Amino acid sequence: MVAGVMGPAFAGHANLAGLCDLVVMVEPTSSLGVAGIHLVRGSLGMDITPQELGGAPMHAEVTGCADVLASDDEDCIAKLKQFLAYFPDNSGEPPPAVPCGDPADRREEWLLDVLPESPRRSYDMYRIIRAVADGGEIFDLKPHWVAT
Repeated sequence: MVAGVMGPAFAGHANLAGLCDLVVMVEPTSSLGVAGIHLVRGSLGMDITPQELGGAPMHAEVTGCADVLASDDEDCIAKLKQFLAYFPDNSGEPPPAVPCGDPADRREEWLLDVLPESPRRSYDMYRIIRAVADGGEIFDLKPHWVAT
């Protein structure tokens, strides 16, 4: 299941988004939370905006609930379509085939030495993924989220 959150979604609607395999949130307008701003005001006496309570940047960077951020509703729908294009229309069909210009015997010799010896050293994982992905195309999930 995929979800496009294009506005405020609290209580049951937020639970539904939490059950989805992909959640795309519109950065300036969407928010997710267990309870809305009126319940927070009534129970805690705090005035808070939907964005402060559970806006898209917070869910993309802190909770990890948002997999992808979109700039507006049209961008959200486009990202959902792009993700779904990787899958067949139903379980009885094979995945879609995309022509690839990579030679079957292509080798990226630098991959043999790209990982540092120390696990404490950083490296560019995007460079590695693009080297092995067909046509270098990736659909980046959770690019803003880092578990600490």
